[in-house]
Amino acid sequence: MVCPKSEKIKLIYIGPVGRSGSTLLDIIFGTHPDIESVGEIVNYSEWFQKDLRCSCGEKISQCPYWSRVQTKLSEIMNDSEKLKINFVPKFEQYLNILRLSSVQKAQKYGYYNYILFKSILSVTGRNIIWDSSKDIDRVIYLYRSGYFDIKVIHLVRDGRGTINSMSIPRMRLAVDPPQPIEPQNSLKASLRWTLNHLRMLRFKKIIGNDKYLLVRYEDLASNPQNEIERIYKFLKLEIPEPIIEKIYNIAFRQVEEAEKQREILDTKAETLIRTIGIVIPLILGTGGFLVSKFTSSMCKESI
Repeated sequence: MVCPKSEKIKLIYIGPVGRSGSTLLDIIFGTHPDIESVGEIVNYSEWFQKDLRCSCGEKISQCPYWSRVQTKLSEIMNDSEKLKINFVPKFEQYLNILRLSSVQKAQKYGYYNYILFKSILSVTGRNIIWDSSKDIDRVIYLYRSGYFDIKVIHLVRDGRGTINSMSIPRMRLAVDPPQPIEPQNSLKASLRWTLNHLRMLRFKKIIGNDKYLLVRYEDLASNPQNEIERIYKFLKLEIPEPIIEKIYNIAFRQVEEAEKQREILDTKAETLIRTIGIVIPLILGTGGFLVSKFTSSMCKESI
């Protein structure tokens, strides 16, 4: 199953860790007439299996948008195949880390997603998919499948901010009634943050500099105009004139919130170091320092 280059789907992939500002990028770039933002579509099968709520407020089965996509998809795939679209066995994920995963399985995974994305683009009339799944194994599979022309935006937020956000209790609004999401402990969150960013940096070497861009959330919040223009330049897309002001307004609203969060995080980090001792701070500090060093050098190369 080899996909001709002319038929590959253009895919912009955001990763590799949640709670880092991907929703802001979703809102900003989802306004472009060529880009179709599909959110965390790695959860597609679960959305339909459990009939979760779409962001429009309707259940997936009653959402006009997804109903049209489902109708189009059903012309090619049966219900059993739809449930396999985003399924990657756990042991395959471990093999992925060791670079031992099967090319054939990656191609099958890519093919199912190719059909899904084709259906979405057919319904919307757009030609680029914006995938905010933030799953490093997923992007590796999609890349290895050969069905996609992938560009990766490596979104990095201060580790303290990400870890703090992961530790705050939240509600999952997609289920009915809404259910609480169990917060992650700081140790697990810090290890996840460090490992996923290191894996994304390794993936950069595979995909190449021209297909990779590092973006710091703090830069996006404090200097949105520069960062938005830099991302558009990387994607080789023009900023549509009618939406420039709208885009900047969306981004500038994040500045004040980012500054407030930074003050809170500085206080919490100081308390953490004083009360917990040396183990977790070492993990956070050493991991964060190493990734910061790597990502800072990468960022200079990317600009």
